[in-house]
Amino acid sequence: MTSPLRPPLEAEFRKLVGGLGYQCLALEKVREGGRLVLRLTLDVEGGISLQDCETAAREVNAFLDEHDEAFSEPFFLEVSSPGPERPLVCLEDYRRFRGEWIRISWKNGKKRVLCIDDVGEDGVVTLRSREGEVLQLPWTEIRRPRLYPEV
Repeated sequence: MTSPLRPPLEAEFRKLVGGLGYQCLALEKVREGGRLVLRLTLDVEGGISLQDCETAAREVNAFLDEHDEAFSEPFFLEVSSPGPERPLVCLEDYRRFRGEWIRISWKNGKKRVLCIDDVGEDGVVTLRSREGEVLQLPWTEIRRPRLYPEV
């Protein structure tokens, strides 16, 4: 079960993480195995290292110590990288990963693997299948895009 953080608190988290030089890809509060987990997924050009995760965890913990009223029960903080199958969360991600293969959910629920060929100034992403089929979709209409490094 995932629940959102209060918008002002989430904005402060993102500002804190951005100030450390990282991009906050995901910030979620989930219940797993009966315990509350605050999961923070970070990225940076060149990839996130274990040291980056430790640095961010220290800063976030210090921040949380000042905002302990945001959580009504104890929780675990999990800071990680997005991994090789990272989600694409903004238009800039499509530009950054141009030429890479992604897996998306398609209209009928099936998954497709496509290559990012181009990204227009208007936010339309040109995608190509392995068979040469070309699709042009607004990036906001692409569902659950993730890098697909296995191609």
